[in-house]
Amino acid sequence: MTEITLPEYLSSDACARLPAGVLTVLFCEDEAHLGATLAHARAQAPAHILAIGRAASLAGEAGVTAIAADLADRFARDRALNLLIDRFEGRWLHWLNNGEFFFFPWSETRTLGDIAGFLQNERRRLLYAYTLDLYAPDLPDGGADPRAGRMWFDRDAYCGFPKQDHQLTVYGGLGWRFEELFAPHWLEIGRANLFRASRSARIGRDLIFDDPAYRTVSAPWHHSPTGAVMSLRRARHLISHPGFIALQDKLMWEGSVPFDWRSAQLLDLGMIEPGQWF
Repeated sequence: MTEITLPEYLSSDACARLPAGVLTVLFCEDEAHLGATLAHARAQAPAHILAIGRAASLAGEAGVTAIAADLADRFARDRALNLLIDRFEGRWLHWLNNGEFFFFPWSETRTLGDIAGFLQNERRRLLYAYTLDLYAPDLPDGGADPRAGRMWFDRDAYCGFPKQDHQLTVYGGLGWRFEELFAPHWLEIGRANLFRASRSARIGRDLIFDDPAYRTVSAPWHHSPTGAVMSLRRARHLISHPGFIALQDKLMWEGSVPFDWRSAQLLDLGMIEPGQWF
C-alpha cells in the first residue's frame, strides 16, 4: 500500500491561507491530456488547484500546487482525498483525473463557486456526477488536445439501479458495452465529484463515501443539479487491452454521438439536469 502524504509546504497554516472558494484536486496518473484538462479546469475558476501524482510539469504554474505522489495503487486517491478532507474541513472540493473534463449546467458561463454556493444554500453536501466515456476510432495520443478533434460518447444504454435514500448504482458507456474487458471497480459511473468536506464523512474504497448523504442523487423534496465528467480513461484502458482487437469494430454503434463540448448538449440529452437551479 502506497502512503500519500501532504508536503510541509501544504501545512494547515498554508492551507488556511489559500484563496477562499472551491479547491480542485487534479490527480495526474501520467501526463496524457494533462494540459487540456488543466485548461478546462481553470476556466471554471477554482480558488486553487492541487495537482497530485506525476505533476512535475505543473510545478510553477500559477494557481497550482504540485504534489508528487505514486498513484499506482488504485486506493491512493481515496487516501489522498481523506487527507484533504481533514485539512479542508467545511470547504468545497472538486476532483478529477487527467484526461477528464467536468461539466455542470451552464458551466460555460457559471463557475464552480456559483454551483457550490447554490448547493450550500440548498443544504446539499455534493453535486452528484456521472462519468461519461469519450472515445473515437482513432483516439488522440496523450500529447494531443482531445477538444481539437471529434470525440464521441454514448447517448443512451445507461442503467440505474435504485438503492435506499435516493441513491443509485449506475452503469453504462464502454464499461457496459465491453464489460468483459474491465475489472469490476471500473464499471460504476456515478461519483461524488464536487462535495463539501466534512471529517464525519470518510471515503472508503473506490472513492465511495461511507455517509449515505454523500451518495444521494437528489433530495427527497426536489431534484438536485447533476454533473458529468467526460473522461478518456476507460477508452485508453480499452484500446490497450489485448481482447479489444477482436471487438474494435463494435466501438462505434447507433448510440454514438459526437460531443460538442457544451453543457447544453448534455442537458438536452438528459445526461445532466439543473434541478431547481436556473
